[in-house]
Amino acid sequence: MKAGAEVTPPKAQELKKLQISNIFWITFVHIVAVAAFWHVTWGAVAFCLFMHFGYNPIAVTMTYHRFLSHRGFKTHKWFEYVLATMGVLSAQGPIMVWVAEHRLHHRYSDTGLDPHDSNRGFFYAHIGHLFYHKDFEDNPEQWVKYVPDMANQPYYRFLN
Repeated sequence: MKAGAEVTPPKAQELKKLQISNIFWITFVHIVAVAAFWHVTWGAVAFCLFMHFGYNPIAVTMTYHRFLSHRGFKTHKWFEYVLATMGVLSAQGPIMVWVAEHRLHHRYSDTGLDPHDSNRGFFYAHIGHLFYHKDFEDNPEQWVKYVPDMANQPYYRFLN
């Protein structure tokens, strides 16, 4: 790829392939959550509350979104890697693809090039986009341009 060449973001026609694994796991987690209602223990409730209000906000909102996507704050490299590892353990998919897609989202917000375009509806913007395979996810040359700050670090390549 030539230096400075523009990456082609995902287009609507690239979204036609269903992402069966995402559909399965998202559906499975919600079925288990409903089924668990009849087997609730206070320990399980406490664990779920901790994961929902403690771990995930740090792993996803603070790390993937604020820190890695927007570089909203600075920290020591060792702690950056601890946070990134927490994010990976939250099952959000490949770390560099997540960050690249979020940066694409901000670059092309609410247009047909936005990976989770809100003009396609509330459901699509929040979760529906996860049900479709985006061709750029398979092609590092497409997304790596959006994460050069991460792509040159061996630890992020390992996590990805």
